[in-house]
Amino acid sequence: MKHRPLPTQPQPLEIGYSTFVLLVASALYLLALGSCAFWLMGLVSGHPLGILVGLGAIAGLMLLLVFLPTLAHAWTHRGPVVCLDSEGVTDLRTRTPHIPWSDSARVPLGTGQHASTLCFNFRRPDRQRQDAPLPGPLGTLLSRFRGLGDWNVSLRLLACRRMEVLRSAEALRRAHIRRGIEAADRQRVAADDPHRGWSGQL
Repeated sequence: MKHRPLPTQPQPLEIGYSTFVLLVASALYLLALGSCAFWLMGLVSGHPLGILVGLGAIAGLMLLLVFLPTLAHAWTHRGPVVCLDSEGVTDLRTRTPHIPWSDSARVPLGTGQHASTLCFNFRRPDRQRQDAPLPGPLGTLLSRFRGLGDWNVSLRLLACRRMEVLRSAEALRRAHIRRGIEAADRQRVAADDPHRGWSGQL
């Protein structure tokens, strides 16, 4: 009689920042910051075109300030920032740092410019943990339109390959579902026949 081999358990995955990607991103950020600062001089030129360019530079600086906390966290944080394990996913950069597999219905990659984002779609609506610019159904619709999920993990600055992270997430989620089914089967068997198995007494 041949025994079916037990499925191997997927290994947890810990991901930190990529030094090379961070250096490149920081260099581009400083270049853009310097360009905006240079074009600010158009405000004092008195020429209508120069003033228009200066106003555009102000808008650019405000946009760059949005990304400053991300770069600051990347340079100051030590160790893994994203962890995938048997219980769920942890991202130390987010407002809600942990999402269990039991709450996730799907884990695809984002689309378009968010192709390097791991997206989590909740089984049930959860406005408190939803990663959306607007609350409620409108925020969900906007996230789907942008190619994102209810809770998202950006992989852009991390030392990983997005397809490997996706495969690991899917394997860990399937393993969690399998353990839940096996636990439910054991409970059902114990409820149907409470005297089945060894009682611990000789």
